[in-house]
Amino acid sequence: MKRLLTTIQVMLLFLIVTNAYGQNDVIITDASINAGDKVYWTADKVYVLDGMVFVEDGAELWIEPGTVIKAEDGVGNN
Repeated sequence: MKRLLTTIQVMLLFLIVTNAYGQNDVIITDASINAGDKVYWTADKVYVLDGMVFVEDGAELWIEPGTVIKAEDGVGNN
């Protein structure tokens, strides 16, 4: 019985996680794009910002037309 409950809990957790984020979602957590970097975000993915994202002077962030960018709820002053 305990094993069955554990299996059910794991399955529910999997469903919650897979429903929260889609298969093509890219989670960006507190990221910096450094000087000299070239980063491309394409329209075939959904970018979810989970924290602050900085593009430093001299870096390039290319965002393809039609790209979906979402953000998690913020916390704190920033």
